[in-house]
Amino acid sequence: MPRNLIRRNRAIDPTANVSRSSSLRLCVPAGELPLSLPHRSTLLPPLGTDPCVDDLEYPDLHHARAAQGWLELDQAAEAVLELDQISLPGRSRPEVLDLAWRVHVASRDWQTAYETAARIVEIAPWLVTGWIHRSYSLHELRRTREAWDLLLPAADRFPTNSLVPYNLACYACQLGDLAAARQWLRRTAELKGTTELQRLVHDDPDLEPLREEVAGW
Repeated sequence: MPRNLIRRNRAIDPTANVSRSSSLRLCVPAGELPLSLPHRSTLLPPLGTDPCVDDLEYPDLHHARAAQGWLELDQAAEAVLELDQISLPGRSRPEVLDLAWRVHVASRDWQTAYETAARIVEIAPWLVTGWIHRSYSLHELRRTREAWDLLLPAADRFPTNSLVPYNLACYACQLGDLAAARQWLRRTAELKGTTELQRLVHDDPDLEPLREEVAGW
């Protein structure tokens, strides 16, 4: 459908497919990925793991919800238009930056995604999502060594988050350090369980060199 028709026909409600409870808080079951994001290899935090747009005030809340709705409809350009209507102070909030990062990922704009994630880490270093987003973006930019180096401190900062060791294992494996990859996969198994880890590794091309080995754990 042409963009001008979409913009005029607001009967196509971007929030229509977003439930007015948990989904508006950008939440999905743990371990799942939003459909609009590429599941290339390493895992991403579920929507709503930390930042929550429901903490915004109107009209910023309305635009953030609309942007999320457009994103779930795989209309990243429309999501950008909604984000552009959020106030300048609102755009600097981590929950809005988190949403903006996901829009950039959906658009495959990895450089802007990296810069947005770096901003999240700068203003809200206590949120694990920024750390994971930043390294994920670098990995997609084929800057995996930097992705590893920048995510490594997060293992101590967020010792109960399973995405950090899992992504570190992916980066280590791609860098050829299988010993380190095994170490971080063992840590992931402690947090998520061996069966769940085996399921993830089975479908992850970044961990293909260790797939058979992990299947036997």
